[in-house]
Amino acid sequence: MTNGKLTGVGVGPGDPELLTLKAVRVLREADVVAVPDKGAGERTALSIAAAHIQDKPILSCVTPMVRDKAALAEAHKAVADRLCALLEEGKRVAVITLRDPSIYSTYLYVHRLVLARGYAAELVPGVPSFCAAAARAAGRDPSEVLLVGASKMNDAAACQAAIAAGIDALGENRVQEMTAKLAERAYDGAPLHFIGHLQRNKVRQVVGRAALIHSAGSLALLEEVHRQAEKQSLIQDVLLEVNIGGEESKSGFSPQALYAAAESAREFSHIRVLGLMAIPPAEREPHGNLPYFIKVSQLYVDISRNLYDNSFKYLSMGMSDDFEDAIAAGATIIRVGSAIFGYRQYQ
Repeated sequence: MTNGKLTGVGVGPGDPELLTLKAVRVLREADVVAVPDKGAGERTALSIAAAHIQDKPILSCVTPMVRDKAALAEAHKAVADRLCALLEEGKRVAVITLRDPSIYSTYLYVHRLVLARGYAAELVPGVPSFCAAAARAAGRDPSEVLLVGASKMNDAAACQAAIAAGIDALGENRVQEMTAKLAERAYDGAPLHFIGHLQRNKVRQVVGRAALIHSAGSLALLEEVHRQAEKQSLIQDVLLEVNIGGEESKSGFSPQALYAAAESAREFSHIRVLGLMAIPPAEREPHGNLPYFIKVSQLYVDISRNLYDNSFKYLSMGMSDDFEDAIAAGATIIRVGSAIFGYRQYQ
């Protein structure tokens, strides 16, 4: 008996009309359709592709969103075992994923395991929009939301792959890594944002290189950004960082001090404040960060209206695990890392 074939099919950002012709053909020809399940019965991809699946058998593939590397490896192996058993029977199996499977890391791990066992496997790219579905669910125009790929600890090739897939911008957390990747032309084709904590003694390496600095969290830092921008005869775009949870471990202006800081920032002629950025406290409960996002959004609207003639453009909040809630609360930038590049392997 000839072994079957595995195909990873991207079903796009949430609109069934955005399915590619090849994706539709593969789904119709498949004997079995496999669906990723993060452990909470998430079947968004299935609902998008439902018209082309009809009565085909559905295989649920549990792919938990956890950081334990051993648990992840075991889950990926279990899914690969089930898929390979079907391939041994000569079945054509389509695994459907949101957006584009070539940058959907959870499925890619399984895809590589199946390939390593000698089975035929193929990727069918989808329309790569990480925020369109969430924006539409919140009643917003997807074009209002900028997707920034948080590319920390990912090499130049990974950055270029994200750009090729349609990422709006790339964001770096570390000055040294950003500088090294700039030399490798990692960001060619997309704007570069600096999204991490920025020390004053490293400001000169960022000003003029990053299109937008998200983490202007003190007046001293703003003053140094202004000074370095003045040396280069340019105006540096920044966001004021808000420590919305009042956490000692995080930088940023407290909500109480933010208004005065935003007022002072107007005095720096080589800085243009375009909005706010926030990272809420880590929450384990679903939608736990939504109240924080709503508070930041209210601050954004008030300060833009009262101090900046409604000129703010960017409200940067929301990451891989909570960007849907951030968009619902009004985010215009989301910073997505692991959902694009996979969980980082810290030493």
